[in-house]
Amino acid sequence: MSRQDLGIKGLRIKGMCEGEKSGKGETGGKENAELGTRIAKLHQGRTLMKTIYDTIYEMAKPYLNTRYNDVHIDLSYDFTKRLLQYYPQADEAIALPAILLHDVGWKMVPEEEQPGAFGPEVKNHEAQRFHEIEGVRIAGEILNELKYPEDKIHEILDIIDGHDTRMEALSLNDKLVKDADKLWRFTPIGVDIDHARFGIERIPYMIYLEDRIKDWFFTPAAEEMASEALAIARSEFTGENL
Repeated sequence: MSRQDLGIKGLRIKGMCEGEKSGKGETGGKENAELGTRIAKLHQGRTLMKTIYDTIYEMAKPYLNTRYNDVHIDLSYDFTKRLLQYYPQADEAIALPAILLHDVGWKMVPEEEQPGAFGPEVKNHEAQRFHEIEGVRIAGEILNELKYPEDKIHEILDIIDGHDTRMEALSLNDKLVKDADKLWRFTPIGVDIDHARFGIERIPYMIYLEDRIKDWFFTPAAEEMASEALAIARSEFTGENL
């Protein structure tokens, strides 16, 4: 698998510090400019969506400019499409809108409350649950405005409602969404963002991720993708060839 396959070719975030602001990563100076350039490249390289999914994404974008969710959704959307190739019995008309919309509720959570509501140690469970509830509301408004099929809206909203707090999956569609939601963390840009904002050194954080592959994912394909993405992240940092 190439870096281009992961949608992360040439992306590396440097100079990020534990105290940086969530959202667009206001690290200041040269580092902030470089981060903006890398994220812009990620968006430019995103595979074109089908018209309806592109419309959903455009309607979701105003809610994604926090907590690096714009980067997260780009990568997780691509992982969802790849997982659908392994599991054609799943419904892309449910899985793709669900991954695009699952985190829109974070926009309703004040940024100062976000850090404790996700990550290796969740402390603010109320804020974590609140983003799911608000996500259901916002996603429902978007899908209803588009006159999306009602039966599919119901399943999409069921997936969003509990995508972080519910450990079991409701369906194969839900499994793919839950897996894609986590897979972006294993990419080089995901490691760059998360080790810094969680205050964990890069190598220990990659070990933390590796130790959770067997526990986190529902599908064998996702386990394989996580291992491959993490191997690329490790090789980029250490300079070792795969």
